[in-house]
Amino acid sequence: MYFGNSGAEGNEAALKLAKLYGRTLPGASPAIGGKPARIIAMTHGFHGRTMGALSATWKPTIREAFEPLVPNIEFVEAGDETALHDAFAETGPGKYGKGPVAAVIMELIQGEAGVRPLGADYVKKARQMCDDNNALLIIDEVQTGIGRTGSWFAFQREDLAGGVVPDIVTFAKGVAGGFPMGGMISFGAKLSALFTPGSHGSTFAGNPLGAAAAMATLETIEEDGLVANAEARGQQLRDGIMACVNPLFVSVRGRGLLDAVELAHPCAHAAMNWALEHGLIVNAVAPDALRLAPPLVVTEQDIDQAISILAKIPTDLPND
Repeated sequence: MYFGNSGAEGNEAALKLAKLYGRTLPGASPAIGGKPARIIAMTHGFHGRTMGALSATWKPTIREAFEPLVPNIEFVEAGDETALHDAFAETGPGKYGKGPVAAVIMELIQGEAGVRPLGADYVKKARQMCDDNNALLIIDEVQTGIGRTGSWFAFQREDLAGGVVPDIVTFAKGVAGGFPMGGMISFGAKLSALFTPGSHGSTFAGNPLGAAAAMATLETIEEDGLVANAEARGQQLRDGIMACVNPLFVSVRGRGLLDAVELAHPCAHAAMNWALEHGLIVNAVAPDALRLAPPLVVTEQDIDQAISILAKIPTDLPND
């Protein structure tokens, strides 16, 4: 367990641990002329804006100004089993062969891509490929964890992960109720032992105030049944959006209280501004999608009020 101050810090820790692990793989040892181990990330994935986390973040508009970034992090098309298979298959000796894959990093729901689940079947295939190739599976739960998706972690949902257990999980956001806190969990003594004293740290990581805020938050979530509330209110929200028959809404997707409405035309920013003017905070996460992430304490009445506002969003709003 590593405690930091943000999701980006948690992901930095995960990537550094993966790099240490990669150096233990056959064919990656620099002492015998090995090729550097690689980390595979997903297109449309988002893991943070610090240098390592940014290197595993796909969005060109936030990457390009800081290139060159950390080397040996490659992208494959999210959800494409063949693309992931081909990335593993590139490992080998010779002029065109690449170093082994140390880790695959993914979000089970790609929040910044428009709240798009990767799909349990893909996650199970990815887990199998990692196992077959001695690679780690890192699941970034910065957005999806701490009850947000109707379970403590998204990977605990059968419909998102198919029973897969990762080697490393990162978390942040809701863990301390808004106070800066994040971290990384690695499973297994052998992997965790790669972080020796001094190999990673941060001045304020695991500080007493952050730890106390996290403990109080987790106790409240547990005692007040907020994980179950996220599941119930999320279902109410998704059902209500589709039942309101606003022609602007094509579909709704997500789990728990991490959801998105797909729009009939790309007017998300105008829709977001209209909703805000009428008392509802939503996020234009893509030109044709609104992200909805209510607090875990949201009530049935709150959801009904939100649906009544969404139902009235005009259909003739200007495109982004």
